[in-house]
Amino acid sequence: MILIVSDLHLGKSPGSDPERLDALRACIGAENVSEVIFLGDVFDAFIDSGASPPPVVAQWGHLVRELRREGIRVRYLMGNHDRWHRRFVADSIGEPPIRHAMTIDVESTSIHLEHGDRAQPHPFITRVSRWLSDQSWMQRAYTVALPWGGAQALAARVSRRFASFEPNPFIVSSLREHALKMVRQRGAGGAGSVGSAGGVGGVIMGHCHHAELTDLTEEAGRTGWYANSGDWYADRTYVLLGTGRVQVCRWRKGQRETLAWLPTGADSK
Repeated sequence: MILIVSDLHLGKSPGSDPERLDALRACIGAENVSEVIFLGDVFDAFIDSGASPPPVVAQWGHLVRELRREGIRVRYLMGNHDRWHRRFVADSIGEPPIRHAMTIDVESTSIHLEHGDRAQPHPFITRVSRWLSDQSWMQRAYTVALPWGGAQALAARVSRRFASFEPNPFIVSSLREHALKMVRQRGAGGAGSVGSAGGVGGVIMGHCHHAELTDLTEEAGRTGWYANSGDWYADRTYVLLGTGRVQVCRWRKGQRETLAWLPTGADSK
């Protein structure tokens, strides 16, 4: 069983972060999974400057190292909030995080995974600013200009002031349309992809804070579906893969609540 979770945004509401991590640890233990995939935006404004990380970041690192000791594989796909802490993530999970997307095979079905921020249209200035923030020299310049924790403090303040987590209907529909294109197209895949390259039977994203599971078979003209993990930050939603099903679930009162499920579908040709 694989558990896929996104958008924890640790650091956005520091007072409730420990409860978020405790609930996630309980959920992972109850689901008896073999792998956990973090699908981006685990942290809200964490900048890895080489100094000691904020307490909640250290707690997340402890959690994933504990999972690895139990034999659970941990993978991490980067989201739009995940630009400047790749080294910390790699050290914690034991392998490099994946920047854009990957494709995995689960029970004979190829499934494409990405955070989703690149699936929505962006204005030119946003594309330029994201390209700049992807450059290692920009991170170094930012942390040098704001030493002694100033870089971290400013990033956290800006995120808390301006970031909105309310689902945007335009972004929700953009991600769904992107998933439909991925199911329709042959040879889908992505950077860091594994598994077959003969097309995908399912697409999983996060980013838009709107959990859903949609059967795309009729629109795509071939077997396929789209799942969004929603967000752990407020709704405690996640995706489960295994036993012939894809499920969108919510962790509520110490147990799983299945919101929707579909057969993974063995035929993705």
